[in-house]
Amino acid sequence: MATSEGLITVRTGMQPDSLKLSAQLQILKLLHKAAFQLDETLGDKSSGKTFYLRGIQGQVSRPVWNRDYFYLNGKIQEIREYLKENCVHTVSDDLLTLALDIFSRYDNRRRMGVEVIVLTMLATPTMTRWEIPEKYHSTYFVIDMLVSCRHRFQKPSAAFFWSKQSEAIIMCTFRQSSNLSRLVLPLCNDMLLKAIAVYCRNLRELEIQLSLDATEEGLLALAGRSGQERDQGFHKHWDSSLYIHKDFGSAKEWYIKDSLLFTPPCSSKRTLPPRQCDTLLPTYPTGFGCLKLVRFRLSGDFIFPPMAARAKFNKYDSGPVIETGLYALLIYLKNITKFTCGFTPLVIARLRSVLPPDIYENLRIPLQQLSLGWEESLEVEELKAIAKLCPDLVELKGVSVGILDDQYRGERHLQDAVMCNFLKSFHNISQLSSNLKLTCLNSFLCYSGSVLTSLTCSTLVLSTKDLLVMRKCCVNLEKLEGRFSVDNTVDRAPGDYHANHSTEFSDLSTLSVFIDSPWSAWKCEVAKYPWRALKHLDLNGRLSCRVMQLLVAQADSIETLSITNWPNEMVSGGMAFDDTWIPALFEANPLPNVREMTLRMDSDHYVEEGFLTKTSLTHLLQHAQLNCPKLEKVVGEWTKVPDREISQMEEECAKRGLHVKIRNAEPYREFQNSEDNDRYYGMNEGYWRNQAVNPLDLPPGPVPQVAQGAGATSEEIQFRHKRIWGYIYRPYKSEPQESS
Repeated sequence: MATSEGLITVRTGMQPDSLKLSAQLQILKLLHKAAFQLDETLGDKSSGKTFYLRGIQGQVSRPVWNRDYFYLNGKIQEIREYLKENCVHTVSDDLLTLALDIFSRYDNRRRMGVEVIVLTMLATPTMTRWEIPEKYHSTYFVIDMLVSCRHRFQKPSAAFFWSKQSEAIIMCTFRQSSNLSRLVLPLCNDMLLKAIAVYCRNLRELEIQLSLDATEEGLLALAGRSGQERDQGFHKHWDSSLYIHKDFGSAKEWYIKDSLLFTPPCSSKRTLPPRQCDTLLPTYPTGFGCLKLVRFRLSGDFIFPPMAARAKFNKYDSGPVIETGLYALLIYLKNITKFTCGFTPLVIARLRSVLPPDIYENLRIPLQQLSLGWEESLEVEELKAIAKLCPDLVELKGVSVGILDDQYRGERHLQDAVMCNFLKSFHNISQLSSNLKLTCLNSFLCYSGSVLTSLTCSTLVLSTKDLLVMRKCCVNLEKLEGRFSVDNTVDRAPGDYHANHSTEFSDLSTLSVFIDSPWSAWKCEVAKYPWRALKHLDLNGRLSCRVMQLLVAQADSIETLSITNWPNEMVSGGMAFDDTWIPALFEANPLPNVREMTLRMDSDHYVEEGFLTKTSLTHLLQHAQLNCPKLEKVVGEWTKVPDREISQMEEECAKRGLHVKIRNAEPYREFQNSEDNDRYYGMNEGYWRNQAVNPLDLPPGPVPQVAQGAGATSEEIQFRHKRIWGYIYRPYKSEPQESS
């Protein structure tokens, strides 16, 4: 059990620390102590000329350009060698995971320079994964770390970069990390990106954030290219790029805080949006690069000129200007399957304009995942370019007429035809997210629906026949998330379509049942198209009971069922839920394999008369005891049933062999019924435990003996952990107690 100065620091009411966790925490504390000593004796603070700035937390120092860090890197390497000799690689991996967990906490927002040293110590040559905590990616967090009193002083306006010390130890880490397959690194400038391209050529996954002084040359290096045929180590000047020694104020105003160099904000005035490339600039091979990359993610603020020109608001007006580098990554990374930069479709579509015709015709990008967004404002020819360059897509998200440029607004049939033809260009899609008319979606499903395993759609139901077409075509569907809207026009009013798709599923043209037909008439029709593989069903929208039955029926493998309804003003009564939904649900499907079930209102809508009553809950539990042996959790709109009665029902089910947890839908409504006061029973003691405070001023002491399997009692209060070097050395989650 972890102790501090003879006092127990483990959280009472939880399991004690395992021997493994205690040992890991002690090793990390020892490494942290060594990092403090190295930072004070060989780092930027070793000059003894640190000072304080008003409103800045802790000491800062001025950057010194004639200092090297050979001895600092040498000492870090000695610690790596010691860890290599005394810790197997699995222990090092566990230590890195635990360190990232601790350093990522908001409470631990100080001493960021020492964190980087500890993480570089843990980067052994056999390690395949290395990353920097997420807080370094957030401008808000870094500025919050910088100030000492948020309410008295205005937050400083500053730009930040890695200090020379941090750059030196990070690049030294890369030199002995040739086996890395995953790397996550913020604030990358050209020098760091070139170091990655030279030393980490076996990377499969790379997530980076660019610093303000990054240029095209850094991304070109990752692709194994350079803008210069000779003297490729020379940093070429790129138009619209920022340079730290020229555009960020006088060096007299710079200072180093922990691992970062802070400067005044950018002082140069740039013309925005920048000029777009008309043709791709010639590039030359370097012999290096991360050519084995499979997944690449570029986050943070940067300016892509075509996106900045199309944006309706000034969203893309900060960060480095990047265009040629993105094109090069898509062209020269032959194994890339996932490329994320915020507007990947537009980057792909622009290749049609910047590449010579012969190169464009022969180019294929092996992407398997692509997300379309409304901000790209794509044209018809650009959609065709995406379909041509990425024919092997497996996962496609955001298919909607909203991604088209505003010039097509008002031409609804043209929009539908373009998106319908675009979707049919792909034949290997297994995961699809769309917002199209249901007939257009079914037209695609008739050709490629058998490959689909996951479908997310948002659509208006105009004909129940369309739902049967979906069932017929998606025979291998495992997950369905659908937002379906139903009104009084279902099966009554003809739809307005760009083409007559009914000829593609003519076998259902003679369907004799409709929305008002009894379930007994529908049962035989639905039985023809079972969903044998469907395990997860999430229905959302303005649903009717009959539409719910059509989608749930003949799907015996369902494990997770969620129905979130809205009040429907277009249907008589506007009822969202009533007690008839539960028998109707089980009439369509007894759900023999269900584990979790949710029937709730959307959180933004309240319909008092639509709440389910105790009668339907009793019916559900009686059915589950006989037909749903795997049921573990039920969430529903039983807000009129007090929590005390729900607890009694849980106990009765447990006696009959069904161990199920029943919860009312969140957020809780406002109650006028005094019987519901027990809903909040025990809230205060739970608040004390979660906030780690000691309201009773009880002295720390031994953990009370709690019966095995029992939870924390009201007398057990969680005490705040003591800080060591300003850190709470605790992981997010306590490990379960190891069996003896």
